[in-house]
Amino acid sequence: LLTALKAEYPESETIQLDLGAALLSAGKAEDAEAIFQSLSDGSPTAAVAARMGLIDVYRVQGRIEELVTQFAKLAEERPEDAGIKLGYGRSLLLADRHEEAEAVAREVLEADPESGWANYIVGYSKTHAGAFDEAKAFLEQAARSLPEEADVKALLEYAASGGTATPDKQASVATGSMTAEKSNTWRDLWKQAALNTLLANRDLYIAESGDAA
Repeated sequence: LLTALKAEYPESETIQLDLGAALLSAGKAEDAEAIFQSLSDGSPTAAVAARMGLIDVYRVQGRIEELVTQFAKLAEERPEDAGIKLGYGRSLLLADRHEEAEAVAREVLEADPESGWANYIVGYSKTHAGAFDEAKAFLEQAARSLPEEADVKALLEYAASGGTATPDKQASVATGSMTAEKSNTWRDLWKQAALNTLLANRDLYIAESGDAA
């Protein structure tokens, strides 16, 4: 289905982007990277989406410095985009650049003091520095804003214990997708490689793809 749709709509950046995401979900990171690289100089909308796709490729492959570099460029180009800033902050945590991550997160907190991920980033940085009391306040807000995030809860427990909790209680940097939220739209199902669902609705899918081309 993916190959057929690519052939049917060779000029559709939307199809190409979704194919790249599906390939990455299927474990074909190198093929996905090639597609995203080819679109990174395309139309403005496609270029941003392609570069975010590259970020997910780098994350999956553990190419942290490249991930950080890509996020830094996006954050510089789109300074008002809080989502990109938060992704950049989380990438800096992955690179063990905690003070830089905290600085980015605090910029977000100036506009949105209840931001879950911004509070988490600052709390993580403070925990790493051993400032558990300071960390606790930020992580409590993060937990209120992100009640379903196990990493947030675990790090809050660790900070609240003053660093005495067992190591497996300390959260790692959240390593899920940094660039998209979960959804049940046809495009996100493709990105999740939910091919059975897509095949069951192939005619509708192709019609929608044609509209977006």
